[in-house]
Amino acid sequence: IDFDAKDYDTLARDFSITPDAAEDLIQLLKGCFDEQGRFLRTVFEHHIPRFARHEKKVFRFLWHYLKEIPSRNDRVSFLNALQYLIARMEKPLDALEMLLADVLRRPEQIRFSERNAFMLGSLLLRTYNKELKVNIEMTPEEVLLVRDGLDGTIAAAVAGMIDAEQEGVFRKIRSISGMIMEGFTAEDPEITPRFLFLLEREIHIFLALCGGSTARSVLRSAVRRYGNPISDLYLLKQEPALPEMLIKHLTIAVRGLERVGSEGELEILSSIRRNEEAFYAVSREFGYISSVRRLMQWVESAEKNIESGRWQAGTRAAAG
Repeated sequence: IDFDAKDYDTLARDFSITPDAAEDLIQLLKGCFDEQGRFLRTVFEHHIPRFARHEKKVFRFLWHYLKEIPSRNDRVSFLNALQYLIARMEKPLDALEMLLADVLRRPEQIRFSERNAFMLGSLLLRTYNKELKVNIEMTPEEVLLVRDGLDGTIAAAVAGMIDAEQEGVFRKIRSISGMIMEGFTAEDPEITPRFLFLLEREIHIFLALCGGSTARSVLRSAVRRYGNPISDLYLLKQEPALPEMLIKHLTIAVRGLERVGSEGELEILSSIRRNEEAFYAVSREFGYISSVRRLMQWVESAEKNIESGRWQAGTRAAAG
């Protein structure tokens, strides 16, 4: 696409930057794609210092164009390349505020870009991430162990933003849950249940890192919903891989609740242990059985750490 002065003026208004900055960003971005429109990650990473000069607006600018890239492989490569920009950002809170506003603008609507938004959000919350030189398509579960590498001040600020938008967050979660069940009955759903599970997984990890009352409510609800082995989801026999997926999903929620929960959540965790035999009765697949065993280990860990206040003490110290 060729841009003229009028186009740069329009972009400058849209992104609240100067026309010269808009032209500089467009030329930088165009140079990151070849003649066939394929993303050139090495070129992008080479230009990171120049992108970073526009930090106040550039993340919003690049996030907008990430959503427009048609090729899935190019989107994944672009998403991972953004990690290098995040590592140089001096004010990640501005980017987090922008991502949250974008996701919560239409709580009932689910967009494919939202999964990337929460992945980037989990990166922006941290002062260090070992994924920097690795291509990832979802946040590693081990992130839920992060304490020293989490920016407690920023996490607390984001938790405050989320609590202020609590109803929007609840509506987003209800929309995802409703679409998951609809997706199993629809012949050709626009968004598959698998994608929705992955989106919800990213939300759970992000909320667990932030903390706050909304995060606690969402994770507590998720543990209740996925912690019932005789619920409608576990009875869907037409999806052979579903039981193991549900157990892994529940494990993430349990580990998240371990970070943000209090003694009021111990009864919910205890109910999972009481239903252990019922979980094993759902499937005899080796992968599923192994996942249930692992789940029970994390339930025990969560109970012990909530009782001792391990994560809560660490969170208070980091925020302070």
